[in-house]
Amino acid sequence: MKKILRISLFVALPLLAIAHVTGLIDLMQVWDFLTSNPEGLLFGAVAAGAAPGDIIAGTATLDKAKTEAEEDYTELDLEKKIILVGQQDFVVDTLTRELGNKRITESIETGGWEIGQRDVVDQVDGDVSAQSSSKVTEAKVDKPAIWTGGETMIIQSGDNEYHFYVESVNLATSKLSIRLIGEASEVYAPALADDAKILRLGAAKSELDAQTDPTYLTPVSRTNYCQVHMAQVEESVIHSLHKKKVALDFNTMKERTLWDMKYKMEMTNLFGKKDYFVNTNGKRIYTSDGIWEQVEKEYIVNSNSAMNTSDWVAMCKYIFEGNNGSPRRVAIIGPDLMVAWSNVDAFTKQMLATNTEVVFGVRFNRIETNFGELLVKSGAGILTGMHSNKGIIFDPAFIRKDVYEALNMTPLDLDATGQRRVKAVRILENYCLYVENQPVHCKLTYEPVAATGGAATGGEATGGEATGGEVTP
Repeated sequence: MKKILRISLFVALPLLAIAHVTGLIDLMQVWDFLTSNPEGLLFGAVAAGAAPGDIIAGTATLDKAKTEAEEDYTELDLEKKIILVGQQDFVVDTLTRELGNKRITESIETGGWEIGQRDVVDQVDGDVSAQSSSKVTEAKVDKPAIWTGGETMIIQSGDNEYHFYVESVNLATSKLSIRLIGEASEVYAPALADDAKILRLGAAKSELDAQTDPTYLTPVSRTNYCQVHMAQVEESVIHSLHKKKVALDFNTMKERTLWDMKYKMEMTNLFGKKDYFVNTNGKRIYTSDGIWEQVEKEYIVNSNSAMNTSDWVAMCKYIFEGNNGSPRRVAIIGPDLMVAWSNVDAFTKQMLATNTEVVFGVRFNRIETNFGELLVKSGAGILTGMHSNKGIIFDPAFIRKDVYEALNMTPLDLDATGQRRVKAVRILENYCLYVENQPVHCKLTYEPVAATGGAATGGEATGGEATGGEVTP
C-alpha cells in the first residue's frame, strides 16, 4: 500500500505543477479550499489542533490569514509573550505572571478579610514602682488585648529578667495585674522600667480549671480597586507602505508600546494609590493601591554617618523576625539605598558575579543574612527620583493578582469603519495586586542626616516603622 502511495505522489505532484504553470489549476485556490472551507476539512482540523479521529463541530478554521499585528493570542500565549518585554526591568510584573497566584474577580472592588495573629511581644508603658510587701503589682502595657488571665511572661527591665503570672487584665485602663514567680518568698515585685520588653509565654491553669478565657481575633476587611491599563498601537496605511531607512514597522512600535505600558503598570504595582472618582469628562475612574501603600511594616535608617554592620544586622532582623514568611524574600532596591548598603562589608562581599541566581528569567544577587536570604535586584530604572532612597522587601507567594479583565490584544479596524486610515491594536488588562500576610513584607527608607556632633542613631521602627531597633505600635 505504501509503495502505491509513493508512486501516486510521484506521478501526481509533477502533473499538478504542469497544470498550475499552464493555468489549468490555481494551486492557491486549492490551498484556500483545503484550509479555509466552512466544513473544516483535513488541514483546517490540523490548524485547529484536532487529534486524528476527533469530530470538529461548526467552523474549525480561521476565516482569513492574520498578519502578525492582528494575531488574537489566547490569554496564556499573550501572558508568555508580554513577560519577555522588560523581563529584567519589571520584577513585580514578571513574578506575579510567572507564579500564577491569580484570582479572577467579578467585581472591580476586590480584596479579602484578614485575621492576624496574637502578638507575642509587648512593652511596659510607664515606670512601675517596686513593692515592699507583695509579689503582685500592676503594670500598664502597650497591647493589653493580647493578654488573658492565667498566662505567664518574661519581663526584661534593664539587665534583669523576671517571670510573672497574669492575675487579671483591665482593658479599660490597659493594665495587667501580675504576680512575680520563681523567686524566694521574701522577694517581692521589683520596679520595672518604662519600655521594658515583655515576652508572652504559656498559660498556667489549676487542676480544677475546666475552662479558660476565650480569645477573639476579629477579621478585618481590606479592599483594592482594579485599574484599567490600556495601550494602543497605530500605524497609518501610507506609513506602512513607505520604504524606511530605519526598521520601524508595526511590530517594533507594538513592542515599544508594550514596554511603556509595562513600565506604567510596574509603577502602579509598586506605588499606586487607591481611589474612585468621576473625571471632568464625567467618566468613572478607578485607581489601585500598589505594594508600598498596602504594606504597613517599615524600616527607616536614620544615620549621620555611613550605614554600618550594626545598621545592617538590625534591619535584617526586623525584616525576618516575628512572621511566617519564606526564608527567602525579594528585595527591589533604589540606587541611593544601594549605595548605603554598599558601605556594609557583609553585603558588598556577596555582590559577586558568581553569587547570582536566575528566578523566572530575572537575575538576582543572592545575599545571605543571619536571619534569612535576600534576592536583591537593583531598581535603578524604577525606584528613581523621590524613590531612589527606598526599597521594598516582599514574599512573592503572598502577592495576589486579582484580575477583572484578563490581558488581551484586540485588532481595531479603524480604516474599514471610516474613522482613520490606520492599522491599530489595543492592548488591555484590568487588575490590581492584593498584599496578603502583611508582616512578611517590609518597606525600607534610607534617610541620611547631617552630622551634629551627636552619636548616629540606628534604625527606627513604628508599627511597622523602625528606628534603631525600637519598635512602637
